[in-house]
Amino acid sequence: KVRETLLKLKQSFKDPYHRLSSWKGNNCCIWRGISCDETNGHVVKLNLRAPWASLLREERKSLVASVLNSCLLQFTYLEHLDLSGNNFQYSPIPQIFGSMKQLRYLNISNSRFNDQGSPWALTVHDVQWISNLSSLQHLGMAGICLGETPSLFQIQNMTSLRFLDLSFNLFITSSIHNSFGNFKNLLHLNIVANAFSGIEKGLLLMFGNMCYLRSLDISYNQLPGEQIGKYRNLSGCFGHDLEALNLDYARISGYVPNWLGMLGNLKHVHLSHNQLNGTVPESLGQLSNLETLDLSYDSLEAAICEVHFTSLSKLKTLSIGSTGLTIKIKSDWIPPFQLEYIEMESCKFGTQIPQWLQTQSKATTLLLSNASIWGTLPKWMKDMNLNELDLSHNQIKVTLPRFPSNLKLIDLSGNSISGGSIPNSLCHIKTMVVVELSNNNLAGNIPDCWRHHQDIEVVDQSSNNLSGVAPTPWGISLSLALKNCTSLRFLDVGENALSGNVPKWIGDTFGYLRILRLWGNKFNGSIPWQLCQLSTDLRSWILLKTIYKEGYLTVYLESYKTMLWWEKEHLNEVIKGRYLEYTKTLQFLVSRDLSMNNLEGVIPEELTHLTSLTALNLSQNQLSGKIPGKIGELESLESLDLFVNQLSGMILSSITKLSALSLSYSNFSGKIPKGNQLQTLDDPSIYAVVGVLIFNQSWRHAYLRLVDRCKDGQLLLVVIKMASFRNKMCILD
Repeated sequence: KVRETLLKLKQSFKDPYHRLSSWKGNNCCIWRGISCDETNGHVVKLNLRAPWASLLREERKSLVASVLNSCLLQFTYLEHLDLSGNNFQYSPIPQIFGSMKQLRYLNISNSRFNDQGSPWALTVHDVQWISNLSSLQHLGMAGICLGETPSLFQIQNMTSLRFLDLSFNLFITSSIHNSFGNFKNLLHLNIVANAFSGIEKGLLLMFGNMCYLRSLDISYNQLPGEQIGKYRNLSGCFGHDLEALNLDYARISGYVPNWLGMLGNLKHVHLSHNQLNGTVPESLGQLSNLETLDLSYDSLEAAICEVHFTSLSKLKTLSIGSTGLTIKIKSDWIPPFQLEYIEMESCKFGTQIPQWLQTQSKATTLLLSNASIWGTLPKWMKDMNLNELDLSHNQIKVTLPRFPSNLKLIDLSGNSISGGSIPNSLCHIKTMVVVELSNNNLAGNIPDCWRHHQDIEVVDQSSNNLSGVAPTPWGISLSLALKNCTSLRFLDVGENALSGNVPKWIGDTFGYLRILRLWGNKFNGSIPWQLCQLSTDLRSWILLKTIYKEGYLTVYLESYKTMLWWEKEHLNEVIKGRYLEYTKTLQFLVSRDLSMNNLEGVIPEELTHLTSLTALNLSQNQLSGKIPGKIGELESLESLDLFVNQLSGMILSSITKLSALSLSYSNFSGKIPKGNQLQTLDDPSIYAVVGVLIFNQSWRHAYLRLVDRCKDGQLLLVVIKMASFRNKMCILD
């Protein structure tokens, strides 16, 4: 009978990934996802959690059903039921769950249940059935878009509940409801990303009776009125067993409370991206179990010194960047910890690279950009085990030494480094993916030693004094230096003194290239049509890993090779007649910039095949002929700059979708076409830009900041969503 019931359940699903292919034969207890009681053979566990099909595409191997089959009620001994990540096509949450009173574990997160039958609905009317499950210890209901669900906050007598995950539900209620305090025996509470705007009675008063709470995650809510520093003492028994506190992106204000140092079991403290101010309490240095301390992107002040780390022997992650803190630590200090991740960007060192960093042999990431560091790079740095090294925007002004052999990312931009060319030592690093050496004083030819680096994706050597034949940052021959770098996505060698022809094969080799900038050099010859074969449908990927360790659910953002780079990169692009700096929106830009060279010949018709091209700048060359007739069909093209060439012919009437057009100092005839975006201006450079943005600088800057902030919002959704939740802001596919 049990076997027949399971087969009936199997038949109720569409199974495009054949996940239930093992459900055959007589012994159903060995079927995938089935666990039976060893004594009586009863089915006690049914795990149908949908695994990921592809992290890159965020696809899950979901089972599909329009409704959950009620045959589940026949499993009267079932204690563990996991349906998370499957696709129930926005059908109502089954009320049959309330009849399965023997359940101890229930997870229906991200399964496309919704009482309104629509991916856009945010209201689920009744989950009162939960109160019938008096034995329930684990309840996962993330990503269901519960919206306004009063019955959830009326649930009583859940004394057995230990784990509650209600993240990504966008509750319409304005505050974190006081009834959460009724779950007095909870060990783990996750209410991430629910649009809460406050906490009834405040953080400590609400959770003061949760004596056993080990992890509390309220991150990615909006709690501007919450000032955790106003509580001078702990109330009730809250925090006695707390191991993880996550208030990232919660807009809390005030100062970092001294009472945090009283929570002796704390392992993870996340208070980043808030409005905290004041000093860092010395009591944090007494948290002997602390592994993670993240205070980054707050408005802290004063100094950090040795006393803040006195007993932190287990610390692995230190993130205090972009806080304004001054580092007052003696260079020869011997830390009690072995850090793996060090992020102290925009802190104020005012020294050379401190000697104490040499002791951190387990560190894989060292981020010290804009940290007032000066002088030379120490020789001992080559012996570190670093994968990522960012020392950009400091005052390092000498030649480059050898570097760690495992580096994947190196950023030394904006340092005025001089004294010669790029050293051979960089060429010997076979793991390199990102090389950023822009805005320095490097000169001369760069050795031909990168021909075997097929994994390198980002090369930025712009704004130096490099010279040599052919458009290559290595200064010898692009065919020798970069032809085998088939994974290249970003190549910027602008503002150097490079010369020669643009190789014809570049379009065949760099199939993933998204941004190509050769401007401000001495290239000559014609534009090879092969450039038009470069890919126009590229993306930078994020991998999300959800780690569940000791009951604490944390979301980690991993860089898939260059993702960290795309978030950090700055690109000054001449678009719409002005220098625009792309930072957070860079990954959406598809750009070709060959301006300010000596290129000649016609514009290849094949350029019109680049359907995702956003900006094309061919200004200040010696190009001749006509504008390709189909260029107006490039729907993504916003800016076309042909300023100062020898072009001629009629101005195309098909370019009305452009928001910026520069045709000055050529031999065109005819009228500039009018359209919803492109307008004729009485300006000698004939720039046509959207409305008031070109006339009002403050409005234009505000608009660009808004674009970056909008991108921030999108990135925020990506960063905070768990690998088990692919639907952004509950808008499901």
